[in-house]
Amino acid sequence: MRQRLCEILVLVVCVLTVSSLAFGWEERTWDGGGDGEDWFDPINWDPNGGPGRSDRLDIYTGSPVADSPVVVGEGPINGGRIWLLDDSVTVTLDVLTVYRGSVFVYYGATLSTMGCSVGTGDEGSFSVLHGSSWYNDGELYIGSNHESDLVINGGAQVTCTGPVSLASGAGGAGSWIRVAGSDTVFSITDDLYVGVGKFEQYGGPTVEVDGYISVGGNNSVTGTYDLDGGLCSVGGDVRIAPAYRKDGALTIDKTYGTQSTLDVGGSLYVPYYLDEYNITDALLEIRDDSASIAIAGDLSFANGGVFTVAPGENPTITMDGATSKLLIDADADATDLAGLGALTLEFSGDEEGTGTREIEVAGEDPDPNMPEAGDFSRANFVINELIVGSTSTTGPVTLSLLDLEDNQGNGGSNEALYVKTLTIKPCGTFSLGRPLYYLNGGSPKKLYVADANLDGAVGVIDNWILNQNYNGVGKSWAEGDTNGDRRVDIVDLTAYAANAGSGEPDVLSGYTITVSESSEDTTTLPGYKTITVSISTDDDLLVGFDLEFETEGTMNQVNPYGMPTVFEDLNFGFPFVGASVDQDSQFKFNSNDLTVASGSESSTTLAAEFMFDDGGDDDDAGTVVILAQVVVPSGDEVTLSGTVILADDVTKEILGHAIVSATINEQ
Repeated sequence: MRQRLCEILVLVVCVLTVSSLAFGWEERTWDGGGDGEDWFDPINWDPNGGPGRSDRLDIYTGSPVADSPVVVGEGPINGGRIWLLDDSVTVTLDVLTVYRGSVFVYYGATLSTMGCSVGTGDEGSFSVLHGSSWYNDGELYIGSNHESDLVINGGAQVTCTGPVSLASGAGGAGSWIRVAGSDTVFSITDDLYVGVGKFEQYGGPTVEVDGYISVGGNNSVTGTYDLDGGLCSVGGDVRIAPAYRKDGALTIDKTYGTQSTLDVGGSLYVPYYLDEYNITDALLEIRDDSASIAIAGDLSFANGGVFTVAPGENPTITMDGATSKLLIDADADATDLAGLGALTLEFSGDEEGTGTREIEVAGEDPDPNMPEAGDFSRANFVINELIVGSTSTTGPVTLSLLDLEDNQGNGGSNEALYVKTLTIKPCGTFSLGRPLYYLNGGSPKKLYVADANLDGAVGVIDNWILNQNYNGVGKSWAEGDTNGDRRVDIVDLTAYAANAGSGEPDVLSGYTITVSESSEDTTTLPGYKTITVSISTDDDLLVGFDLEFETEGTMNQVNPYGMPTVFEDLNFGFPFVGASVDQDSQFKFNSNDLTVASGSESSTTLAAEFMFDDGGDDDDAGTVVILAQVVVPSGDEVTLSGTVILADDVTKEILGHAIVSATINEQ
């Protein structure tokens, strides 16, 4: 039996030896025995000879140099290789072609080439690992004709000065580039093309592309860039599925626990096509909401573009350029862009705050018979959250709403922008060429300039906020700054005046408002009653009112010398006209102590919109407020309707409007 095994082993060795000789390859190790430098000097290799194109070459020491092209694996079998296996190794080659076979740069070795192509004749493999480095001063092709791969891992440093192309030809389908490891860097000072293959980045490496990234396969194979941890920094555009490359996908994930960062110096196109007749399929998929995504140019969705977000994730894309835009082509499909409904889109602007950012409104704007605030049940292209402004800019971050595309296909420029949550940071402002509708946790609201508290109306709260901050600096939209210059001044006052009374305020729910009354006979007005009306809440402070008293009968008014007496200011004139205070219907406050948005009175009404000057800190504020008196015939009912403005009894923060409805002197 032992003799038989020996015979078999001898046979195998003989076969391998014969194969090596027959097919012209040899295992050789660099010993530098010749001139110690020339790659093509046979004496520099052990055993002496070659090096042949299909030889298996191992280098443990030395600094070989090849001043003419080097080919690996050009032969009838897959035998060629070049392995660099020590940190003392530095190899400098002319153009390197891996026809078939492998190149490994291990254990801190250094390789320099003047251009490289892997997989030109058959499958090829190229690996740079374990802190090694590769400087390729020229173009790099991976899998141009046959399935091939490039692996960069373990802290390796790779630089390419020319364009990098992965699987550019149909024969390279299935090829991949894998960049992994937290200290690994792949730097491309030109463009990156991903064809019918996959570019995988995971585990925290850095990929730097000074030019643009193009990702697109063909009608049968999708080109893919998987960003799964680490930084991908792009100086130019990211073009998913360009027309000449067809199907492409960009996915952003955190499968291995490392945050992904995508920093695009140009625009992100989903897809990128040259004309409307050459439609491509493009996918942008975000599976991790901790990813940091910044775009200096535009975010563009066109026909064939699909944007998805994994269930439960709410990612943020920051548009940080001076003229960044969200563009939605007329032929883009709202269903395909469902990811917008989970997206936070932040327009932060550049440091100077110059320029105007733009957003294409694509949702259906309400017709005249619909509520002004819009109908979210008919909305599409809804964005989860829109943030405008930044604390780091020095000038206005202006977002302009444009309607350039007929996204609804109804032949008109009559579309609107819908967002679930609207957040306006310092320096944020708008050019409202089209409507913006938002929810902010309540009912649908329309944005108006000077609506500081974003309750859907420009009213007394906004007036009060403006007065509280007038002539102030370092202010924001929520403090009355309407134009993003961080000041509250005459510009903002003018904006308020232009929009005052617009919209209907969102109202609070779950608050109990109680109306009480007391009455007595009116002096010298037989048959009349003077009814004092009070309003109370359970806990929160009453700090303002937007109310109207109305009767179908007669409401007595005293107007000394024709002056209105909505408030108590002119009560001093009553004796001069032979009247007493209890004969007049009026609010029980002095207007000089109030921020008054409006006030009116007539023979049937008493109405006003006002807030206490000091809000929740005002002495008049409380859970119980004596509001007004109305003077009416004893048998006449008075309806009270409108809203009260509440503030938190501890923080004094303005909470908003609560509805009031009551019948006074009910019969």
